[in-house]
Amino acid sequence: MREVVRPCAPAPLLDTTAAVARLASTGDADHNVYAHPDVVAALRRMYLDKCFLCEVGVANHGEVEHFVPWHQQYPDRAYDWANLHLSCGSCNQRKRRTGYRVPARGPANRTVLLDPSAPPTGSKLSDLLSFDGECRAFAHAAMVPTVAAELTSKTVEFLNDPEPLTLRHRRLMSMLTVAATDGFVPKWKDMCAEAAIDPTSWSAADRKLLFDALDRADALYGQFLTDTQPHSSCMKMVVFERLRIGAPDFRRMSDTIREIKGVPLLP
Repeated sequence: MREVVRPCAPAPLLDTTAAVARLASTGDADHNVYAHPDVVAALRRMYLDKCFLCEVGVANHGEVEHFVPWHQQYPDRAYDWANLHLSCGSCNQRKRRTGYRVPARGPANRTVLLDPSAPPTGSKLSDLLSFDGECRAFAHAAMVPTVAAELTSKTVEFLNDPEPLTLRHRRLMSMLTVAATDGFVPKWKDMCAEAAIDPTSWSAADRKLLFDALDRADALYGQFLTDTQPHSSCMKMVVFERLRIGAPDFRRMSDTIREIKGVPLLP
């Protein structure tokens, strides 16, 4: 889960008067309105084609999810831009469990999960939620204000469900395979300990190995740590727990080799 800034409402949601009236009258929400292609495109840009909860890649098969469920008694929720998110099918289904909606039956008035586009006032997601070296979500207990305690606890429970946890761990194993190959970790740590990575200072005997290490760091950063990659929020935390090398250091190594090669930097 990564914190995002929600842009202004896209045009298809500017006039929903008829759709709201229909839902209030018949109980039917108009999928063509709340999931209009322009709405979906806006959500895909905002969430970088990833599920807003588990961060699995969704690309063209993401679902428009209502954070607080819509109901005939609350028709505006079906078309409220602030209530719409991009979700994978699994999270959309699991979120419908009674444990994440209050009250459990009838029209819900709130959802007991963190909203990455509207975290509790005065809080940042990174202050509330983290991941350990085995990809398990946990709350920063000492930093979670009372107003966010229930939301954070339930989000941890949701993210540690066997399915998303397994997907994150599988991603971790792939990342560690890239990291462990050829013994580059000690070389990365040596480079990151320097104030600046300066290939001109490398001896002729070490140059090939160190350039190979930079190439591998660039691959690891691009495949696992950029915001566009699945589970990147988790991987950024886990890579430090596992290797004691932070994502900013991998970014620095990636920038170094890309500047040398004269190719665009990664986002």
